[in-house]
Amino acid sequence: MSDEIQGLKIGDKLRERREAHGLTTIQLAKRCDLSEARLMAIEEGFAMPTISTLLRIARELGVGVGYFFKDEEVKKPVEVIRTQDRIKVAQEKKEGVSEGLYYNYEALTITFPNAAMKPFFVEVKTGDHAHIEPASHKGQEFNYVLEGEVEWRSDTESHTLKAGDAIYYNSEIPHKIIGRGDTNAKVLAVVYDDNE
Repeated sequence: MSDEIQGLKIGDKLRERREAHGLTTIQLAKRCDLSEARLMAIEEGFAMPTISTLLRIARELGVGVGYFFKDEEVKKPVEVIRTQDRIKVAQEKKEGVSEGLYYNYEALTITFPNAAMKPFFVEVKTGDHAHIEPASHKGQEFNYVLEGEVEWRSDTESHTLKAGDAIYYNSEIPHKIIGRGDTNAKVLAVVYDDNE
């Protein structure tokens, strides 16, 4: 894990908010549809949350996703995120500690107050991701493939998407995106939740 990611102290912020809400790890894990072990690994900095997990945790703790990426929330009507200011969340698989992320992501809004749309730049790794469980979260999601090829899967559907293709769906449907082809795919993912 990079020093930049560790410097965010996502786990510390999560623990602080959880305790402020008077929740145990068991209670929050249950509300977020996570195992207690997974939540504790995130709190201790041994694992990074997926986008879906981070969205569910933020929702339960009454904060926006940007809370985990910045020390303060700036209340401005316009937010510009420069390429050099984006923070990449990535984690390699660690035996016995975490299943690892099968994609890297960068939040494209961090300080905008009560953002209903949450855009992410996602790099989906190629490979066999059969072991990855589908994820779900409140709201709707839009994915636009910038480069490469991905397969979007739910329990009932599967769609191959190439550069220039897009998909819009109810994100409460358990889903996953798998990288296909020879190179990692790049995807713009926008999550909308009007209950923020």
